[in-house]
Amino acid sequence: MAEALWENNKFTQAIQFVEQNLTICQSLNNTLQLLKTRYKSQTGTDYRDDDVKKLEEFTQWAKSSGMEFDKIKIKQFAPDYRGVCAQGKIKAKENILSVPERLIITEEKGRNTKLGKLVAESNIKPDYPHVFYLAMFILEEMRKKDSLWKPYMDVYPKTASNFPIFYTKEEKDLLVGTSMLDKIKLDSAMTIEEYDKLTSKIPEFREIKIDDYIRLMLLTGSRLFAVNIKDKKERIMVPMADMFNHLGDKPKQTSWNFYDEENAFIVKAKHSILPGEEVMLVNF
Repeated sequence: MAEALWENNKFTQAIQFVEQNLTICQSLNNTLQLLKTRYKSQTGTDYRDDDVKKLEEFTQWAKSSGMEFDKIKIKQFAPDYRGVCAQGKIKAKENILSVPERLIITEEKGRNTKLGKLVAESNIKPDYPHVFYLAMFILEEMRKKDSLWKPYMDVYPKTASNFPIFYTKEEKDLLVGTSMLDKIKLDSAMTIEEYDKLTSKIPEFREIKIDDYIRLMLLTGSRLFAVNIKDKKERIMVPMADMFNHLGDKPKQTSWNFYDEENAFIVKAKHSILPGEEVMLVNF
């Protein structure tokens, strides 16, 4: 049973099954240790890591909701670092990921949230409306206990410490003499000004702490894809597609777009990718 669960990518359930039956057969302890070792090799972290369990639940939710990505898997490289790896050889031009339109987060969905509607009624014009309204969607779904998007919200980043605006004093000291410090101050001032405007006119925004607002805007802005959906230009968020790490100076491995004929956001391989190789993409 444990092996069958494992083969179906139900890693947590496999380990829990063995644990529950240890009292019946102590020899299962050897199997348990073997599965935990394989679990760490598969995910990059120990079995007890709650973040890995949430990634498993997200993967199951994504596939049961209609996403297709049999050729790849999410891997936790370190506690704060995850990515996507090839499960087997991926051929050039082969589909790597397909996300149906209903699972794509659009600006319109954000405008239809409670906070989105309040902002529209107040006539406040956000500096970056496409980022702002997408962030409002994320915020509303995070607050819902019964959200249909809960598995995705559970794996949404909780920190933004890798963004310059949240650098420590020691890290900012390393930037002395560069233009980056001025940019950090300018970006911070603009965001705080917008936050103050929102909280002064819309009481509901006072429930959001300034650091949480800045973090949410930064994380949302870093996860956008610019596409045309049925001849309409959109900036969208795509669950699972935002699990890929971004390429640096390496040649592009993948291409992506929204395909009207499939009614889906699809990531394709530009060339063959070997088993175990990290799969990366460029957002814009």
